[in-house]
Amino acid sequence: MKRYIIIVFVIFFSVNIKAQGVDMFQEKEFIWLGIDFTGAKMIGSSYFLDPQMIKSEMFDKWNDLMIKEINKFNLQEFYDKRTRYNDLLPVKKRNEYVNAETLVTDEDYILSKKDVASICSTYTNLQRDKGLGILYVVESFDKIKNIANIYVVFLDLENASPLYVKKYASAPGGAGLRNFWAGSIHRTMIVSGEDYRIDMKKYLKFSKI
Repeated sequence: MKRYIIIVFVIFFSVNIKAQGVDMFQEKEFIWLGIDFTGAKMIGSSYFLDPQMIKSEMFDKWNDLMIKEINKFNLQEFYDKRTRYNDLLPVKKRNEYVNAETLVTDEDYILSKKDVASICSTYTNLQRDKGLGILYVVESFDKIKNIANIYVVFLDLENASPLYVKKYASAPGGAGLRNFWAGSIHRTMIVSGEDYRIDMKKYLKFSKI
């Protein structure tokens, strides 16, 4: 598999994976919770000309694409899982609360790990109240730097707490607004999947000691 150039920021990693009741590396089923934009900024006002359209149309289009092209956005393969369930209603409802008036900026922007944990804590009353969830939390789609900054989060559904969080900065690419930024989401999946497998091997080796 082609290796994409991507910047990885390790934000948080819990070595006590089983403490929350779910072993994220051993668990083979997960719920895909979608792409959360509630803490995101679109950077580049000369490019993101219609913030209301981004909010009302594009957030759903990016989320729906992960289902429509499920063979491409194959989370089971990337994260070595067997069964994927989709529960996108909560993320779509949350994304509706984004303020379009403040969505676009030309300034640098940082979403902290505390902010990410706060976002994760809202994912309750799901289709399943136990098990493993995977959520992508967008920090920014930055057209000025031509980069997307996305947190990949594994969380314990029983208490909506993060088990594993890494932040990725990946280049977009593709025709049209939807596919351009979907390219960065796909690259994030590929490289985060490679990192996940490396961490899983380390964890499994450690757990046998």
